[in-house]
Amino acid sequence: MKSLLPILIVLWGSCPLSVWAQSSTPEEFIAAYRIAVQEKDPDKIKALTYSVGMSDYDQQEVAKHLNDIFNDKEIAAITLEPMQAKLKPQNIINGRKLEPTYPSAGVVKIQYKPVISGTTTTTSASYRPYAIIDGHYFFVPMKTTEVSMQIYSLGPGSDSADNKYRIVVVKEGDPGSEILVYGIMKSDLNKVILTIPCTYKMGNGDDDWALQSAQAAEVYWAKNGLCFVLNEENHQLMGNAILGTILESSGSITTHTFVPGDLQMRDFAKWRIRVNKGWISPTTLSLELTGTKSADGANAGATITQDFICEVDDASHYRFTKVQ
Repeated sequence: MKSLLPILIVLWGSCPLSVWAQSSTPEEFIAAYRIAVQEKDPDKIKALTYSVGMSDYDQQEVAKHLNDIFNDKEIAAITLEPMQAKLKPQNIINGRKLEPTYPSAGVVKIQYKPVISGTTTTTSASYRPYAIIDGHYFFVPMKTTEVSMQIYSLGPGSDSADNKYRIVVVKEGDPGSEILVYGIMKSDLNKVILTIPCTYKMGNGDDDWALQSAQAAEVYWAKNGLCFVLNEENHQLMGNAILGTILESSGSITTHTFVPGDLQMRDFAKWRIRVNKGWISPTTLSLELTGTKSADGANAGATITQDFICEVDDASHYRFTKVQ
């Protein structure tokens, strides 16, 4: 999972500055956007973008990605669609809250003409949220604001072998809407630079319990200092074992949450993959799967524990071997 901040900004909008455009109907808005893309004119994109509240940081981020708008794909159709559920109106990533500059009315779907290569035909589309403001249509990009962040330590083992990184629990967000995540701290900066999701949620009754459960996670670092596995506290088979690799060159992280499907174990009603012995060599990880067999399978209801060895190149490349 790469750093999401620039990706989300591009997804939600296009350019940092807004000029009061006079597109007062869907047809005018679509026509104006088509012309701006065909002419690859940043100023015309700005005229269609509502950027009130965006910081210099936001403007710099979206300016980096104008080529994502001015691509060489040929537009087949542009339509206005309902808001997609997967496009959240607000996200918190690495200590920054991302939200649209104005509440979205829906998305503009830009469908591109198929690309034919041999016997393969590839179709693609992009989606950009829009709003209707005082009767005028605008794209609404994301603006970012700093959010409060409280940092809590984990137990022994949270520091990487070379002491360059530390994994902590972070409670971030405004009072009443805080979330828990795991933070990757750069030791020389004493700052959280990356975050990954936490299973335990605030606001589900007992926030102290959620925080304590998150803090009970165990971290196992590989000797290279860049690869780790985070083993969350096990509560009634809740929690996950998460493999992560820090990519220093891009300042990002890739992660993989282990699931029984990785191990081709499909007949479990409840299951959980946990760390067993941890790193038993610089690239070899010892794991175990514990679960309850499905009611309609053999040995229904039985609790099974099986050891596995995982050979790890990085969080995207790994191989499992069952231990007999």
